Amino acid sequence: MDAVSPWWATPPDPAPALEDVYDARTLAALDAGVEPAPEADDPCEAPGAARGWRASLAGGAVLADIALGLREVLDPDPGDEGVLEVRPDPGLEPVDGITIFFVPDDPRATVAVVRRPA
Repeated sequence: MDAVSPWWATPPDPAPALEDVYDARTLAALDAGVEPAPEADDPCEAPGAARGWRASLAGGAVLADIALGLREVLDPDPGDEGVLEVRPDPGLEPVDGITIFFVPDDPRATVAVVRRPA
C-alpha cells in the first residue's frame, strides 16, 4: 500500500508564483540577496522588553538545572541508598552428607567432601 502524504505536507501543483506569495518589498530584497528591513508599523518586528527578560529567564533556568544536577552528583543524599535483600533460592535444598568448600579464584583448591549416611 502506498503511503499518502497529509494535505499540509504536499506542495500545491503547480507551485504558486512568487509574486502571489510575497509582497513587492520582500521580492526586491530576495532579488538583492539581503533580508528586508522591518517596517515601523509591523507588530511582529517591533522591539520589546519581552525579548530581553525571556532570554535571561531561559538562561537562568538552564543554569539552575545545571546547579541542581551538579549538586546531585557531588553531594548525593545519603538517604537515597537502596536496600539490598539477599534470600536463599527456595528451590535449592542442602544435600545431607555433602559439603563443598568452594574457592572462586582457584578451581583446583575447591574441595567436595562426601560422607556416607550413618
